[in-house]
Amino acid sequence: MTVKLLTLKPKQDVIADIEEIRTTDEEPRIVGYQLSHPYIITLSRMMNEDQTVSDSISVNISRWNPFSSDTVFQIPADMVSVICEPLPKLKESWEEKVGNEEKVIAVSYTHLTLPTNREV
Repeated sequence: MTVKLLTLKPKQDVIADIEEIRTTDEEPRIVGYQLSHPYIITLSRMMNEDQTVSDSISVNISRWNPFSSDTVFQIPADMVSVICEPLPKLKESWEEKVGNEEKVIAVSYTHLTLPTNREV
């Protein structure tokens, strides 16, 4: 697993397990990335009890594409402007989110009933 922090164009920070997608030429080049369990990272100011803005910042992690049931996405290389190591605490939070997501998916599939093919 290669968990990285990516900055996508136009300015979107994402943490995911990534793999390079390369051409099969004699001199392979990177043409894209496969992102497993991508999560978008956003920052927001905390509010004090009196509803004034605090000096504290909250880091929020949410699914990158919440409208899809997919957990793996492929994106073109030119969509990525930066790839770097995430902070250890951020990586831990991501691993916890992914673990919870995988548990939900596993439970969903165990309760799934598929129709059987019957001849009429």
